[in-house]
Amino acid sequence: MSSIADDAAAHFHELLAEGWPAVHETLLRGTAAGAISFLGRPVVRALRPLFVGAREYADGCRAATLIGRAVNRLARRLANDPDLLRVLRLDPLQERLVAAEPDPEPMVARIDGFLTDDGTLRVLEYNPIPFGTVFSQAAAEMFAAMPIMELHRRRFPARFVPTAERLIETLARVHARRGRGARRLPNVAVVMGAVGAARVAETEGAHMMTLAARAGAALREVAAESIVRDANGLRAGDFPIDCLTFGDNDELLRQLPAGHPVWAALREGEVWLFGALAATALHGNKCLLALMSDPGNAAWFSAEEREAIHRHLPWTRIVGEAATGRPGEAVAPVDALRQDRERLVLKPATDFGGRGVVLGWRASAAEWEAALDAAVRSPYVVQERVPNRVERFPFAEDGALRFVECSVDFNPFLWNGEACDGVLARVSREALLNITAGGGSLVPVMILESSS
Repeated sequence: MSSIADDAAAHFHELLAEGWPAVHETLLRGTAAGAISFLGRPVVRALRPLFVGAREYADGCRAATLIGRAVNRLARRLANDPDLLRVLRLDPLQERLVAAEPDPEPMVARIDGFLTDDGTLRVLEYNPIPFGTVFSQAAAEMFAAMPIMELHRRRFPARFVPTAERLIETLARVHARRGRGARRLPNVAVVMGAVGAARVAETEGAHMMTLAARAGAALREVAAESIVRDANGLRAGDFPIDCLTFGDNDELLRQLPAGHPVWAALREGEVWLFGALAATALHGNKCLLALMSDPGNAAWFSAEEREAIHRHLPWTRIVGEAATGRPGEAVAPVDALRQDRERLVLKPATDFGGRGVVLGWRASAAEWEAALDAAVRSPYVVQERVPNRVERFPFAEDGALRFVECSVDFNPFLWNGEACDGVLARVSREALLNITAGGGSLVPVMILESSS
């Protein structure tokens, strides 16, 4: 952390000595109103923002931009190379999505990682359907309006990036590039059964759709069987469709069989998917990081991308018994991983939310052996351990102000594959940071304007 960020955090802690009850009460009101809650649980528990220096922030965004470009470049290569695509071991729905959207660049993505003590971003994952754009802005606005922040800004002027507003700007840009109508924002067909609707309600999805509707996008819930295709494209009754959104991949497969007109309309570019579902099969597959990490594939990337991969991406490989000889396949045989668990992490290639992740230094030898056996049977990657950044964060516990040593992550947002701005940050007592699983706290990121 930069020295100015240390100083800003220390000054905020001084102000909290008397002001923490008001901060805590404001966060409780935000949770009760649903502005910063997930499944009724508070998303923001920590009583201060994460402060970062302007240079540290800019360097992290530049690193995220270059890694994002490399991921997009590799995803396009995979989509157009059937032999290489087999490395990902896609399921039938994923194969159908990739065939329908061969270049599904995500509208919004997130580079997940840690800032090291010297300010270097170390990248752990690429998330093509990210959590946090709405909640990060809501939390930042809440803190920015607090009297304690007004006092703090007198010594440490700071700003935040309005990520929810950026979401609407990006929606308009993507529609201008991919849409066929004259409308600034798309007509969005919301195709969801009970499972998908429940999942959207659990997350920021409902907030996002409300924001889009307020900005002028037309949203309509439609049944999959009501969608038809004619000379003008897709429609559901009198509602012309520019874009579709779904709440659940399995539900999508059930509602849209192979002959459904949506698939042809996607292939022809008549409509596009709001949720970048095809990108979950390509960009979101952690096997891409293994391919990027392998020096044998360096020629696939630009000089700038190669330097960023070398500096910011830890050693990552696909777990396997042995290399299969497929083009570009970067495999780490299980035998080579058995004795090295203290510095390794196992991750499912396609799952998210921390599910299935095994931290080698937290596992016994027997647990690690069982995890390796399971990893061979299902697409998994192994990744070099990246040390967690640790900071003291204040919490209200048992009616008192308490300071806790927390792991801190740093996850920049990528917009329309073109620019990086805004960050989701989380803190937790545990090494594995995940808000949706019920642990830790989201913290808004405040960029210190006067830092060098």
